[in-house]
Amino acid sequence: MQAAWDWRRTLGVATFGYGYYGYPYKWWYLKLDKVIGRALTLRNAALKTAADCFLHVREKHTGTSIALALPLYVLNLQMPIGLIPGFYFVTCSIKGDSLHSIVTQLRIEYRPAMEFSVCFWVPHSLITFFLIPQHFRM
Repeated sequence: MQAAWDWRRTLGVATFGYGYYGYPYKWWYLKLDKVIGRALTLRNAALKTAADCFLHVREKHTGTSIALALPLYVLNLQMPIGLIPGFYFVTCSIKGDSLHSIVTQLRIEYRPAMEFSVCFWVPHSLITFFLIPQHFRM
């Protein structure tokens, strides 16, 4: 028996994907290339992966390298604080879940979601930044 299509879940995931991964991520990838370098080296791929999966840097000053300007940046823990809770709040809100229900679900599923995200996105990002030139990313 085929389950009915959940259009609200689809809308939630599409909204989150467009808002979080669409244009913001293209900007982010361009910024990483500008700050870390465009060369497809393992060093650059590892630095971009660390920044992409665990930090999102909001630039306070322009024109300086990330190594020299790290104290000048405001750092966010991207995946644990941005991606996972953001995904739950956007997708579950669009599905019509209450705030209490969303928080409860997030508390139950946070650790496995975080573990899966790290296991998936770290290798994915490393491969992407090492093998795929910027103009082919998003």
